[in-house]
Amino acid sequence: MKKCMFKKIFVLILTVMIGVQSFLFAPHIQAMEMSDIVSVRTVDRDIMIGTTENSLFSSEDVAKNMDLDSALVGQSYKMSTTNIDATDLSNWYVYDHYDTKAYEDELAWENQTGYNKNLRPYYEFSEQVGFVGENQPLDVDEALEKSKESTEGNVYFLKEHISASSENGNAAMKFYGYGTTGCSDFLFYPAQETGTKKVEYTINAKDVKTHSLAQAGFLFNCGITDEKLSGYAMLFTFKAGIASVENDSRNVSASGIQSVSIYKITNLPLDIAHEDSNYFNPIMLVAQQYLTELKKVDLSTIAFTNHFDISNIEMQITSGTLKVRMTEAGLQAGDNPETMTLVEMQNMDSSNETYCENYTPSGFGGFGPIVTYQHHACMYTSSYIYSNLKMSIAESESVLSGLSNADYTRTKVENGQYVDNDKYFILIGDNKEGEEGYKDCFKRDYDDVYLEMLKKQEVILITNLNIDNVNKLSDIAPFV
Repeated sequence: MKKCMFKKIFVLILTVMIGVQSFLFAPHIQAMEMSDIVSVRTVDRDIMIGTTENSLFSSEDVAKNMDLDSALVGQSYKMSTTNIDATDLSNWYVYDHYDTKAYEDELAWENQTGYNKNLRPYYEFSEQVGFVGENQPLDVDEALEKSKESTEGNVYFLKEHISASSENGNAAMKFYGYGTTGCSDFLFYPAQETGTKKVEYTINAKDVKTHSLAQAGFLFNCGITDEKLSGYAMLFTFKAGIASVENDSRNVSASGIQSVSIYKITNLPLDIAHEDSNYFNPIMLVAQQYLTELKKVDLSTIAFTNHFDISNIEMQITSGTLKVRMTEAGLQAGDNPETMTLVEMQNMDSSNETYCENYTPSGFGGFGPIVTYQHHACMYTSSYIYSNLKMSIAESESVLSGLSNADYTRTKVENGQYVDNDKYFILIGDNKEGEEGYKDCFKRDYDDVYLEMLKKQEVILITNLNIDNVNKLSDIAPFV
């Protein structure tokens, strides 16, 4: 096999140009999706290597041809279906709040957490001292644990209000509320509009604390343009339970589901959406120019005391279809658990009863959890847990879909502050031009969200693929 030095490399500069070792490449022919990706981590570099189905070399081969120590090569992932890591939020947009008791200002927050503020912007919050029973700032897991030890739902100074972790081998997203405001906390993975998204998670009645909870659910087909959110949201409302100790005003678990609604979101400014949950309430005048209710399903007959006290939610999402099902999963489910189709809608066949005229392609494919809280002022609050959370994208046509598994984690240095490694994404495919165009190439409809992610994470993209066929691609980030 003849080997040639790989010289025609287009470099997408998202930070500063640095030298890159040359490596070997030879062309091959076929389709357009990622085949695998490997992670290589050195002392000061995070290198992710991805190859398309067409590439003669695998990602492991490329790593070896770059003279990288094989011991440094991490996991290899197959990319026909992309499973999103919901325990690692480094590739997510996260809209959370950070108490000034934990971080004095934005600089202290950035130094102590290492968060990338391009994806996870800083929003400060100061809980009222009179409502907080403990002076020490806590994380979400600590707050939930202390709530079990004493009165459930106490207000705390929190380092953050959203936590992602692994429990019993599955991802869990935990939200903890506020004592003095009605915020909306949310996060989403920024995917392309193409492909089929699947979401699964469990609602456990004991994990739904209703004191100040307004709604909880999922954003989908969403994205950001000019600091404005557009897309869709599925939001549940819950029925409050009965306090177990002398009917006091402490937080209690939900007794059932009240309803589920599907909303269309149009150019909702992120700052006001994040700070005020009224913008996710269609009956509020301030929300009506941004929020359209497409469907509302009354679920008030569902009582957690009978069935569905533990329920599995499954969403199947495309740009023109949505299906949401709920299956009981608790002890009462027995051998034949009941499954309910909560929502089914599509925008292709107007003769079908599932047709929804306003459920139109948004141009985005982002998806992730959201919790909104009611405005109030007291020493109790709410919490909500998405357990057994699984998210995936199938049939992605993006040559950059492997970024879903690219973890560019910051390395902590001795002084306790976080610093970035140099970050690279190496993409190798077939650059051969045929009668129908390039075999592998960037396509704006499929790749612009991933290119924006690279830009915001300050990652250098090294690729042999031609960029000339993508009009105005340089308005995302400059090519050299």
